Amino acid sequence: VRDASPVAGAALKVSMRPQSGGRAVVLFEGTTDEHGTADISFQVPETEDPAQNLVIETRSDLGHDELERPVTVKRDYKVLLTTDKPLYQPGQTIHIRALALGAFDLHPAGGQPVEFVVADGKGNKVFRKTVTTSQYGIAAVDFVLADEVNTGRYKISAELGKTSSERTVTVQHYVLPKFKIDVETDKSFYRPGDLVSGKLTAYYFFGKPVEEGQVTIEGYTFDIERQQAVALQGETDEEGVFEFEFTLPDYFVAGGLEGGISQFIMEIAVQDQAEHIERTALSLPVAQESIIIEAVPESGELKPGVENIIYIATVYPDGAPAQCEVTVDAEGQTFRLTTGEYGLGELRLTPDRPYVYLVITARDEMGHTATMERYLEGRWENEYVLLRPERASYQVGQTMHLEVFTSVPVGTAYLDIVREGQTISTRSLEVKEGRAEADVDLTADMFGTLELHAYKILHTGHIARDTRLVIVDAANDLSLAITGDQDTYLPGGTAAISFQVSDAGGQPVPAAIGVSVVDEALFALAEQDPGFAKIYFLLEKELQQPRYQIKGFTWGQVLREEPTRSPELVRAQDTSAKAALALAAERSFTLGGNSHDEKVRQVQERQARYFKAVTRSIFPFTLIIPLGIVLLTLFSLRRDRVAGLSLLVGLLLLLMLSCGLMSIPTPNWYGPSPLDKLGYLLSEGGEGLLWVAPVVLLSGLVGLIVLAVYAVRRPDRPLGWKLLLLLAYIVLLPLLIYALIRAGQEPDEGWAIAGLIAYLLIPASFVVRGVGFGMKRRVGMAVAAFLAAGFSFFAPMIVPVLLITPVVGGVFSGMTSDLKMRQAVPMVEMAAPMAAPAGTPAPMPTAVAEEKEAGARAGA
Repeated sequence: VRDASPVAGAALKVSMRPQSGGRAVVLFEGTTDEHGTADISFQVPETEDPAQNLVIETRSDLGHDELERPVTVKRDYKVLLTTDKPLYQPGQTIHIRALALGAFDLHPAGGQPVEFVVADGKGNKVFRKTVTTSQYGIAAVDFVLADEVNTGRYKISAELGKTSSERTVTVQHYVLPKFKIDVETDKSFYRPGDLVSGKLTAYYFFGKPVEEGQVTIEGYTFDIERQQAVALQGETDEEGVFEFEFTLPDYFVAGGLEGGISQFIMEIAVQDQAEHIERTALSLPVAQESIIIEAVPESGELKPGVENIIYIATVYPDGAPAQCEVTVDAEGQTFRLTTGEYGLGELRLTPDRPYVYLVITARDEMGHTATMERYLEGRWENEYVLLRPERASYQVGQTMHLEVFTSVPVGTAYLDIVREGQTISTRSLEVKEGRAEADVDLTADMFGTLELHAYKILHTGHIARDTRLVIVDAANDLSLAITGDQDTYLPGGTAAISFQVSDAGGQPVPAAIGVSVVDEALFALAEQDPGFAKIYFLLEKELQQPRYQIKGFTWGQVLREEPTRSPELVRAQDTSAKAALALAAERSFTLGGNSHDEKVRQVQERQARYFKAVTRSIFPFTLIIPLGIVLLTLFSLRRDRVAGLSLLVGLLLLLMLSCGLMSIPTPNWYGPSPLDKLGYLLSEGGEGLLWVAPVVLLSGLVGLIVLAVYAVRRPDRPLGWKLLLLLAYIVLLPLLIYALIRAGQEPDEGWAIAGLIAYLLIPASFVVRGVGFGMKRRVGMAVAAFLAAGFSFFAPMIVPVLLITPVVGGVFSGMTSDLKMRQAVPMVEMAAPMAAPAGTPAPMPTAVAEEKEAGARAGA
C-alpha cells in the first residue's frame, strides 16, 4: 500500500528457483493476518545447484507483487581440532583429531573429506593428508616429527569444504620437571605499600617434599621497563615449605594499570639437593581502590522512553564478588541498591534521552569504599524498542518468556528468532501500553546460540529494533563414567580402564570416545586446552571469550551446572551471563527485503533521472540568456555613443555596493566574501528581507513597465528583447532550482560559479544601462533602469522561495544550523575535558545535546 499500512488476507507463495534457470519449487503457501504478516516456515530441499533465488509472491485485491532475493543453499559445518598434548619434542608423534558436525543441526558430518595440514615454525608445509570422517564425524591422523626439525610454534589446520579450524602446538627440546612448586599468599589482592605474607611448597611429583631446597624470590614492577623491587633467599624445611614476607612499593605507574588494577610479578626459583632447578611465577593484583565497579546496560546502550536495567557489579581486584551497598546518582536522581553476596545488582532507570552520567559509590561490610563515574550513551532515534529475555540460558523443552518495551505505547512489534544465520521463527506482537509479551517453546532445532530480533517498522520506512542473544542447551547430554582396575600403578605396569557412556536416563549409548594419556609433569610446562567440545559447538566464536564475567561464573559453569540447591546462585550466574551477552556485538538480519521500499526507491530513481534531464536542458539557457542581455546592453550603449563612460561609472557603482555589503557585521561562522555576507542576509536576516524585497520588487516592476512602454513607443528593439529575455530567465531559473532539488543533484563547482556569474550579469547590465540613460540626460529612464536592476536581482531569487518554500527553507535552515554547529561544538568539546576529573568520560556537549533533543522532538 502507498502509505505502508498492512494488507490483511493477502495470498502468499514462497518458492525457490535456480539462478541458472529451471522449474521453481513451491515451499510455502498461505495468507496474511490482520497485521499484514504471516509466519512462514519450510524445509529447505536438497539441491545440487547451490545458487538459488528465493521468490515471494503476494496477491490481493490491490494487485500482485513479487520479491526475489539470491540465496546459497549448501551444508555448513563446524570443525573442532584437537591434539593429544600442547608440547612436543623432535622425534615424537603428534596425534591429531578433528570432530566435524553440521553447523545447524549438529549432526555428525560422516563420510566427508577433511584435509589436515601441518606447517612448521618457519611456515613450511611439512605434512598434508586427506582423511574421510567416520559415521561420528571424526577424522584422525598421526604426524611423526623427525629427530632434526625446525622448532617453534607449529600450526595445524583441518579443512572441510570452506570450513577450517586451526590449532597451534609448540615443538622444542624440553626436560620434564622433577618437582612442582605451589605458592600461596595471605591475600588475593593488595594495595600499594601493603605487607605480603605467604608460603612456598615444593614437592616431587611422586609426593615426596623437596627438603633443603634453595629458594630465590624476585619481585618486579613495570615502569618504562621492568624494575626489580624485591629480592629474597631462603631454604625449604623438611616439609618442603618456605615462608616469606615483604612490603610492596608505595606506588605503581598508572600506565601499567588496567581497569584500576596493576600487577606485581613474583618470579620464584627452587634448587633441590641434586642441583635441579624449577621455576614458576605468580602475579599479584594491586589496586588503589579496594572495590572495582562495573555498569552494563541490558541492551548494551540506553533506550529512552522505556525502562532500562543497568547491571551493577562490584568485585574485588582479584575478581571475587563484593557484597556492597551501592548509591547511584543519575543526574539528580538518587538510587540505592545492594549487590548481594555474588556482587551483582540491578538498577532500573527510564531515561528521557539516550545518555546519562552516573556516579556510583559502593561500600562493603568491612568499610571499603569506591566511586566510579560512568557515561552511558545510546543513539538518537524517532522510536525505541527494548527486548528483555527472562533468562540468558535455557534448555531444550523449556519455554522462553520475552518482553518487548516500546517508547510509543501502541503498534505492532515483530520478533525474529535466528540461529546459525537462519530465521527459524517469526511472529507479530500487539503492543499495548508500550509493552508486548511472547512465550517461545524451545524445540530441539533451537539448540545453540539464538539471535532474538525485536523491531517495529515505522511510517517513515525506518526500523526501530533491539537484539539479544540467548544460549539454548540440549537436555539429552551424555554422561561419561571412567573406572580403573587399580588406584596406583608401577612404571611399566598395565592399566585396565573402562568407559561407560549413558544418556540422561542412564541408558547405555554407543559413542566415539577420544582419550589422551599424558604425563602430569607436562602441564607444568604448558597448559592444555581440553577443547570443551560442547561449548565450542554451542557458543558462537565471539561468545567463547565474553567481554565481561564475574570470577567463577564461566560459560562452562553457567551451561553445565544447575545448582538448584542455591536459587540465589542460579540468579547470579544468569545475571552475569546477561551482562556478558549485553556487550556482545549487535547482529543484523542476514536476509531482508521490502518491496514497498524498493518500489518507492524505483519511482524516486525515475524521477531523479527525469529531473536530471530537465536540468541538463535548462541550464545552458540560464547561461546564454544573461550573455544575450549583456550583448544587447553593449549594443544600445554603442548606439548612443556612451559605452566607455557608462561601463566605467557602472563598475564604480557596483564596487561601492560590494563595499557596503562587506561592512555589514555577520557572525564569525560566515565567510568574509560578499557572497557570504549576502548568504547571511538571505538566511539569518530574513526579517529585513520580508519588507525590503516587496518594496524592491514593486518598484522594480514599475521600472520595467516604464522601460517596456519606452521600448514600444521609441521603438527600442534591443531594450524590448532584453525585457523578454529577463522574463524568460525569471521563469527558467526557479524551474532549474526545483529540478536540481528533486534530482538530489549538486552542480559541479565550476558550473555553479559560472551560473552565479551569469546571474549577477543581469542586474549589472541594467545598472550600466541606467548610467547610459543618465549620460543622455534621460533621468526618468535611468531611474527605471536602476529599479529594474533591483527587480532582476531579487525576482529570480524570491520566486523560487515562493514556489518551493518547504524545500528551500529546509535547505537554508540546515545550512545555517550546520554552520553554527561547526563553530560551537569544538569549543564545548575542548572545554569539557578540562572540567572533568581525570579518567572521567566527558558529558555530552550542551550544544550537541540541545540539537539532538530538538531533533528528537521534531522527529516525534
